[in-house]
Amino acid sequence: MFNENEIENNTWIGVRDTAICLVLLECGLRQNKILNLNVFDVVFEQNYIMVRHTKTYHMRKVPITHRTKNAIRRWLTVRGESKYSQLFINIAGNQLTNRGLYQLIEKYGKRAKVEGIRCSPHTFRHTCAKLYLKNGGDLFSLQAILGHMNIEQTKRYVTLNHDDVADLHAEHSPLKALWKK
Repeated sequence: MFNENEIENNTWIGVRDTAICLVLLECGLRQNKILNLNVFDVVFEQNYIMVRHTKTYHMRKVPITHRTKNAIRRWLTVRGESKYSQLFINIAGNQLTNRGLYQLIEKYGKRAKVEGIRCSPHTFRHTCAKLYLKNGGDLFSLQAILGHMNIEQTKRYVTLNHDDVADLHAEHSPLKALWKK
């Protein structure tokens, strides 16, 4: 779904959009969470983003890789000053809106020729969850990353088809441990 090569990474908007897409894909944040991230929510020294729950004021730490951290750093260098503390702003220096975020995701989905699924910030959330599990992550840590209160919520995010299950089985078969060489 996301290919960094589809983004002109040498423009102000391209640098911002790369950082947004990496945060969405790696952290699985909801649209309102990414739009409400503040610059100080990124803890570079410890490789995580602090995500606030707006109703309960509960905070959770969502880990990020060096690639995402570097994309955010590059964005902050290019971003410049703003009267808003939000991490992601528009070219006019104002808060990025729901519609603005949706449009940028839609634009890159069209460029990547993604068909048959809706391209939205929430699609990134589902993709994050599915790829996390396919890459060997577990359901319980995924629950913490996505900020779900119970595991049933997390289960609804992931639908694996037969090929996904077959690939995971080949990688993690119980017999593999018995005949390790």
